Amino acid sequence: MTSDLPGRNQLHPTAKYLVGIRSSIGARGAAYGEPIEYSGPVPASTSYVSGSAVVVAFTNTGGGLTTGDGTSPSPFEVAPSTNRHVSATATLVENSHSVQVQAKRVSAPQHVRYGFGGAGNLSNVVSIPTEGGTKTVTSFPASLFQLDFP
Repeated sequence: MTSDLPGRNQLHPTAKYLVGIRSSIGARGAAYGEPIEYSGPVPASTSYVSGSAVVVAFTNTGGGLTTGDGTSPSPFEVAPSTNRHVSATATLVENSHSVQVQAKRVSAPQHVRYGFGGAGNLSNVVSIPTEGGTKTVTSFPASLFQLDFP
């Protein structure tokens, strides 16, 4: 995921060094089996609708969920059965492994999506040494996603 890096709107990211670091961490975890968190938060199948809110549970949260700028997680959108998405507010749930999302204009959400309105700020908390232990990666961003509920 490179949406949080400089040059994110270009076909070829300009921050190639950072892309390389992330790729090497992915190889360490996925290919070589090192017990490290090597990706950003991924929505889990245990996500659900509760009244007018959607609770999005995540895997790959490392030490929990956070936002890079200290504000609420964004951009989230919800939609009823008409599939017309509206901007929604999101809050980190106390256990910090899920996010509650709702919009005043949607009383029965059936869809939730993240990152479709621009670069998001949701990430996990990790501590992964790189470059022989001289530097540490502290977070990975969440990728854009959409969940649909019956």
